[in-house]
Amino acid sequence: MAARAVGEGLKRRHVMVSLIPLSVPLYPVPDEAKGTPGDETPQHAPKLLLFFPVYAMDAPWPVYEWIETLEGEGRRMGVISVSGGGEVWPNNQCREVCCRKLEEKGFNVVYEKMLIMPPNFITPAKADLSIWLLRALPEKADKTAAEFLDSRLSRIRGKMPSRFMRFISNMETVRGKGFGKLFKINQECTACGWCVKNCPTGNISLLPEKLKPVYGKNCALCMRCIYGCPTKAITSCMPVVFKEGLNLKKIIADFEGKQPEPLEKCARGIIWKGVKKYLQE
Repeated sequence: MAARAVGEGLKRRHVMVSLIPLSVPLYPVPDEAKGTPGDETPQHAPKLLLFFPVYAMDAPWPVYEWIETLEGEGRRMGVISVSGGGEVWPNNQCREVCCRKLEEKGFNVVYEKMLIMPPNFITPAKADLSIWLLRALPEKADKTAAEFLDSRLSRIRGKMPSRFMRFISNMETVRGKGFGKLFKINQECTACGWCVKNCPTGNISLLPEKLKPVYGKNCALCMRCIYGCPTKAITSCMPVVFKEGLNLKKIIADFEGKQPEPLEKCARGIIWKGVKKYLQE
């Protein structure tokens, strides 16, 4: 949603835009990802924007595998991290390793920023706070598009995460790859294959003999399968997974024509400090 919103901001400024998922190799670009004839394809585009959700104070592991396939050739690159907590410790170092890896591959990283969306892991936001974030997205995304196209450098040169923080992040990544194996498939499963088709890392298989999803060890913790299952057949007893799920379309529909409660009321506590600051900017 955040990437699409920024893409719309770029299109309003007459920029050709192609949204390419990381599951699609950048070289070469398949026909279905090229857009209309005459559009610039990513391997020829002078500027690229990388979006990723923050996990374990860093970019998810598929991002680094994708970066290894790239050839920068001096092109300008922007990096947008998306989190549920904002530009606060320890998330404020989440782009540093990624940016440096891109520079090592020959990209000129000229822009970086954090956008905030309703969290889908660990700590749920109140529906009122979620709608504040969703309604703020178009303006924040439009500003991001304008800043990225600006010729001025907007790169935050921060410190690399400490060895301890990198160790914690790497351990979480290793543990997280097997996260899907902890999910349970209940009797509501119809073996429709939705989860298989929508898993960004191809971590889910539908075995004919079992007629239910089977998880591998390449989970990226996107939560797409458990929250997006059409029949709510994938469940988890882990407290970091929201039992009620996360449906942004429903939140938007529920607040149609309504005003959320004041930000000061729905964003109480230090955990929402970064979110509150982001919305008040």
